[in-house]
Amino acid sequence: NYERALRNAQAAAEKLPTDPEIQYRLGVIQYYLGHLEPARQSLRKAATAGGQFTFVKDATRRLAVIDIDPGKPDAANRDLLARAAREDPKDPVVMSRLAQIDSREGNYPAAAERYESSLKVNVGDVQAMLNLAELFSRGF
Repeated sequence: NYERALRNAQAAAEKLPTDPEIQYRLGVIQYYLGHLEPARQSLRKAATAGGQFTFVKDATRRLAVIDIDPGKPDAANRDLLARAAREDPKDPVVMSRLAQIDSREGNYPAAAERYESSLKVNVGDVQAMLNLAELFSRGF
């Protein structure tokens, strides 16, 4: 349960606010729940803490995904999302970003598939539900 994990991670982060591994774990939970601004802050703390932590690469990748504006994707951002999807095909933020791009380009079946994939990981993602409902209302 992500909500319980979030509460536990927040409690740990309050006790050890400078621990980069706790910040990383908190950021990933926030990320999966779609709380992207808090995730950005936690992941940035983890990624910039210094040291040779194994999670720095993943934190940096997730930060890059958060920073992508799906309304204005460029080739580099599309490549980043495609690589991220190959690395973690269950990543709900990546799937949602790709779905938004697919939808804007009129590729509604692919967009629906990606929103459904995102919802399998985060069943409470209201924005993904609304976007998927909008696609269905278009009768693609």
